[in-house]
Amino acid sequence: MNDTENTVKPKPNPAKLISFCGIIAAFILAEMMFVSVFPAMKYAAATIAGIIMCIVAESVDKKWAVVTFSAVSLLGILIGIPASTMIMFVTFYGYYPIVVSALDGAGTGKKMNRVLAVLIELVIFNIANAVSFFVLVRFFGDTITIEGLEQYAIPVFLVLSNVCWLVNHVSVMNIRKKVKVKKIKNLSL
Repeated sequence: MNDTENTVKPKPNPAKLISFCGIIAAFILAEMMFVSVFPAMKYAAATIAGIIMCIVAESVDKKWAVVTFSAVSLLGILIGIPASTMIMFVTFYGYYPIVVSALDGAGTGKKMNRVLAVLIELVIFNIANAVSFFVLVRFFGDTITIEGLEQYAIPVFLVLSNVCWLVNHVSVMNIRKKVKVKKIKNLSL
């Protein structure tokens, strides 16, 4: 018999997966709580939290990343993380690594054209950006003002947010490459 025929992939240990995802969720929540201490980080904290989500999306799988995203979203609202940070996390940055992983064909072997995938990600970001901007302005009273340049505030915001998306995208792609190399092996029995 051939050794490859007898090789059975070990089944992941659910207790280890739950504890790993719980630790990542706690780490993300702790990182987002720093917004209370450093209010200038209210948008950066959501971005950093999304980058941390890459660890779960790449080292475990997309299903556990969705569970972690849901736990962070629910607990973040319950423990009182500032609204602007939670809205940015829930509307885009929290599930972005899962979307990137799905568009890249992780686990299925079906890779999408990279240019098409980036365009889809950019469209998803701009829709999520518009939704989060609407919610923040309409329900939480946030405003975007540039003293003396009020008529240019929204176009400048859109351009700068897309530049930030590009920086986030490059960060997520680099982390995905590193995490793939160091796949977590001890989460099985």
